[in-house]
Amino acid sequence: MGEKMKPLTPKQEAFATGVAAGLSQAEAYRQAFPNSRGWKDETVWKRASELAGNREVQGRIQELRDKAAEANEVTIERIVAEVVKIAFANQRDLMTWGPQGVKLRSSDDLTDEQAAAVSEVSESFSSTGGSLKLKTHDKLGALRFLAELKGFLVKKQEITGANGKDLVPEAPKGVLVVPGVMSEEAWEKMMAERQEGGA
Repeated sequence: MGEKMKPLTPKQEAFATGVAAGLSQAEAYRQAFPNSRGWKDETVWKRASELAGNREVQGRIQELRDKAAEANEVTIERIVAEVVKIAFANQRDLMTWGPQGVKLRSSDDLTDEQAAAVSEVSESFSSTGGSLKLKTHDKLGALRFLAELKGFLVKKQEITGANGKDLVPEAPKGVLVVPGVMSEEAWEKMMAERQEGGA
């Protein structure tokens, strides 16, 4: 079992967090150690490099990067959750309309789920007035995606053999072929006789 790592100091943790978030080592160092902002660049670079070489700090940077990658991982669950927001969005959550016109709700008043349904918002002005436009994502497309995913809708595919002929010959009219009742040899004999008769 490996040696247990020492806990980081608050400044080391701030440095590791900055580097893991994408800051350069020097930027992360200056953020974690505010007094270093007046230092020469060479001094900051040297100190930041030494701190980045610390085994515990390196381990923490990697741990934070791994957590961020995991949090941003695309999974079928995340995809479905986003599509559900669009599929079951209610227009009345986004706006009101009536004889007095249309009024959009403030984005500050929308939940993340409600805002996910919005594709585009624009406002235009002209000499005769202005207009507001709110466009939502494709609700029917989202519902279709979910229905197909759940197996409620099945895409029909027609499969044919060579030259457009049936892949599996149809049984003669009036003959019911039940698997296990007719042997393979009997089926082949019957189909051969049918083909000879049709020739």
